[in-house]
Amino acid sequence: MDQNWSKIFVGDLNFSFALEIVVRTLIMFSMVLLILRLSGKKGVRQLSLFEVAIIIALGSAAGDPMFSKETPILPSVIVFISIIALYRAITYFAMKSERFENIIEGEPIYVIEDGEFVLGIRKDHTFA
Repeated sequence: MDQNWSKIFVGDLNFSFALEIVVRTLIMFSMVLLILRLSGKKGVRQLSLFEVAIIIALGSAAGDPMFSKETPILPSVIVFISIIALYRAITYFAMKSERFENIIEGEPIYVIEDGEFVLGIRKDHTFA
């Protein structure tokens, strides 16, 4: 089984496109950091499931333009703007409606109440 290792690892990569990959990656990574910074979160522990989905969507939108010659950066910027506009709209409505917030974020589960650990199943059949 004779495989061409150069084709597997390098393919048709040339120096010019390798430099373009570096520039594309710096641009897209900077955009992801900027968007996450604008979201106001300081750490991963502060992220809700909804915000993790936003991060995955941003990563997906940023990934293709980093290494694909056929994918320009501008469509990804449009995706970023759309994702952030959706994020802002949903967080606005979540602030206005507790019911909407519970649908998007889920209801909080308390681990400590009145200074004591709350373990097991509560009377309302939710885990605590």
